[in-house]
Amino acid sequence: MDFMCSCACSCYNRSLVINMAYISNKKIKMQCDSDFRLLKGIYTAMDKFFLDSIIGFFVPGGGDIITSVMTIPFIFTAVFKLRSVPLALSVIYNALIDVFLGLFPVLGDIVDVFHRSYKKSYYQIVGYVEGDEDIVSEINGNALKTCILLTVLCIVIRLIVLLLAGLFGWFKGLFA
Repeated sequence: MDFMCSCACSCYNRSLVINMAYISNKKIKMQCDSDFRLLKGIYTAMDKFFLDSIIGFFVPGGGDIITSVMTIPFIFTAVFKLRSVPLALSVIYNALIDVFLGLFPVLGDIVDVFHRSYKKSYYQIVGYVEGDEDIVSEINGNALKTCILLTVLCIVIRLIVLLLAGLFGWFKGLFA
């Protein structure tokens, strides 16, 4: 049975009709899937063009909000398309590190340029789909550690937010 995928893959700059039954390369299948193209677009905009850092620099906290929203397709793909909880935990961990860095104005934005959480998440998903044994074993082997680190990171982020809120209230009280 032939499954046809008609897609205009941007990487080919023309419309292609690909016979999915004869394709053995998972990478080409992935490039024709709209969800994976969305992930690549998000990764490109946020990490290659530094949109996350730029927004965080000009609108403090804005980069963190966008990071949280733009991570949803990565989590959706990991959980529902690939059915991998360890991969989803790794994607969430990458996003929370990005949020943690964004809590520190200017310095966090500079460090965020080098961290590139979307790149890490994208290549983890690509490696998982392609069956890259190193990536799959790393993700599966670090699942418990990632879960523990997620818990610790959430607690630390919460404490920093409370500290910043207290400092803001104290600073506001000085001028009131």
